Amino acid sequence: EEARDEIAKLQHYFPLWDENPQDADALTNIRRSFHTLKGSGRMVGAQLIGEFAWAIENMLNRVINKTLERTPDMLVLMRRSVAAVPE
Repeated sequence: EEARDEIAKLQHYFPLWDENPQDADALTNIRRSFHTLKGSGRMVGAQLIGEFAWAIENMLNRVINKTLERTPDMLVLMRRSVAAVPE
């Protein structure tokens, strides 16, 4: 149930950030969803989703902290990641 909620949030917030790089609220919510998926996945022994979500969370933390710039390649990765999470 928690995963479904986070997937819905990703599907809502990612298009907002995809279209508007200045939407810090959307970016924060996307990062938070990956953080939750990381923790919940690890808690139930779903290591693959936990590590996957950690990698995306880590990248987004760097974007938020301005140590990594948003790039077209990053957006391709994010689109694929958001699409892959439900699977």
